[in-house]
Amino acid sequence: MARVELPWILIGLAALSGGGSARVMADAPADGASASSVVVVEALENCSEASPERARWLADQARQRHAFQRAGECYLAAGEPAAADRAFIKASAEQSAVTARNFSATVEDAKAQARRLREAFRGK
Repeated sequence: MARVELPWILIGLAALSGGGSARVMADAPADGASASSVVVVEALENCSEASPERARWLADQARQRHAFQRAGECYLAAGEPAAADRAFIKASAEQSAVTARNFSATVEDAKAQARRLREAFRGK
């Protein structure tokens, strides 16, 4: 990873991403300088603007990182609807699992709150 001064990062990201997006991480200056520096973690290309071969490669990379939603979008751009469907199904299943965990945590929080309320009213 290379450190890049903040004013230059916008120019670098525009050149790297070609209309896509990039993930960046702010970092405090090591030398005590007042300018912030940024570490470029990953530049994301726009699959719809890539060639079919490049879109397929980007989809494979996204699938390996378990970024199934992005993989599906890139497979569609590559003209591979069956692979896109499989990736979207995995993304949906992954999201369903997260939703189920969040719901369970919410139910447990509600039960704990109800217990605290019962205990508070019993104490009076």
